[in-house]
Amino acid sequence: KPGWVGDFFLDNLSEIETLKTSSAKAVLLSKINVDGKDIRFVLSFGMGRYMINKDAIEERFGLITALNTITTKCIRTIEKNNIAALSKLSREQMSKDSEISEFGIDIEQDLVRAVTGKAKLSGFGTIVSGADSFCLTVERDISNILEFLAKCYEQYQKKDYQEEFGWIDQIEEIKKPTLIKRLDDLLLQRLNNRELNNIWMAAPEMLDWSDVKGFKYLVRQEDFSDDISLERFLEDRKAEVWTDIAQIKNKYVRVYSASTDGELNRWSVHKCIYGEIHDENKLFVINNGKWYQINNDFVSKVNEYYESIPLSDIVLPDYNHKSEGEYNKHVKDNDDSFLCLDANNISYGGGHSKIEFCDLLSSDCQILHLKKYGGSSVLSHLFFQGIVSGELFVTDPEFRKNLNKKLIKQWKLTRPEAKPDISKYEIIYGIISSVDEDRPHIPFFSKVSLKNAKRRLEGFGYSVKLKKITAITQN
Repeated sequence: KPGWVGDFFLDNLSEIETLKTSSAKAVLLSKINVDGKDIRFVLSFGMGRYMINKDAIEERFGLITALNTITTKCIRTIEKNNIAALSKLSREQMSKDSEISEFGIDIEQDLVRAVTGKAKLSGFGTIVSGADSFCLTVERDISNILEFLAKCYEQYQKKDYQEEFGWIDQIEEIKKPTLIKRLDDLLLQRLNNRELNNIWMAAPEMLDWSDVKGFKYLVRQEDFSDDISLERFLEDRKAEVWTDIAQIKNKYVRVYSASTDGELNRWSVHKCIYGEIHDENKLFVINNGKWYQINNDFVSKVNEYYESIPLSDIVLPDYNHKSEGEYNKHVKDNDDSFLCLDANNISYGGGHSKIEFCDLLSSDCQILHLKKYGGSSVLSHLFFQGIVSGELFVTDPEFRKNLNKKLIKQWKLTRPEAKPDISKYEIIYGIISSVDEDRPHIPFFSKVSLKNAKRRLEGFGYSVKLKKITAITQN
């Protein structure tokens, strides 16, 4: 029989025959009363956690309780999810007790899911961990567990964590099935009513646009769409009314190859939908198939910052090309003030590390990174590319020397070994979009990524601006 049968339950379960196998699982429901309110706890034994209804769980109970219980300078493990990337879940463990700052957390882009550290309070053992559940090792059994659960609930109720970890309340991933269903139903209602304000579609992954023939939403669809469009998806389904999100999850967007005419990839329509929905004075965002709740103050700060980013007045032609590479070449061929460096990768740091410095470089020291509009992960790649190349240009003489070999005429660096005067350089993020707006309409998480990129680049001395390049849609 499992050890917990005797260690925790003492002699109370000795007569139960089914508990005489090591794989037995169980849950214990316990109740405490706090200020006249019944608080119910569930303790799992063996694999008992899989018996628990997820809708009954208080999300982040363990995380908040742990943060209120651990010593802030004695953290050992952090599990986080970078919301700016595509499913970038990571777990970092330090070899010794560390402060939160040593984990390199980006407080605007990293969603902390779990934490482990040393307890600062007596009665909670040595090490505590928290995610949705609260985990620790203490000497407790069925005779005195209620007193201890009351202490755990007291820790959960505290706001101490906000002094050091207040930023974790900015974004919360939704995991309760009932809330997810409610949000999915609201999304379906908006789609059925064709209320598409702040709802659109985008490719959830990076694409080699030079080999994209087009997109289809129906297998029998004869013509191709040159980009993913929610309006076009709905156009072919005028009579359809959806009552279950599974109906959207089971429909696909297919992308076809220009070189082979075959299917390159397919994604669930649900995974391609990006939406921002307000419900009960709260903002919820669907991104890559997952729902998040965003703190209203954080939303305001990010949107205000995004609106404050200056728009570049650089003159660029409309995009009416098969690929970004073809467009960049077209710009260079028709304007002598531009040098095309697209796909002209530069080696750096030894080994096989290579990076593209930029797509276009103007004679006025304007460094342009261009990308056809896509979902959060696509734009995050664009913004990160600007950070990496911008940092290397400032800090790495070898990178500048290798870059200089690819520069010609007026673009040549006079002294590549010397740090350049970065105040003369301007980084422009160009987003190719068919939407009729001067300021590109991008997902909330993309705004967060851009805010982070702009802040870092300005720290090096660059000026950072935004540019919308008009894409000519082809029917």
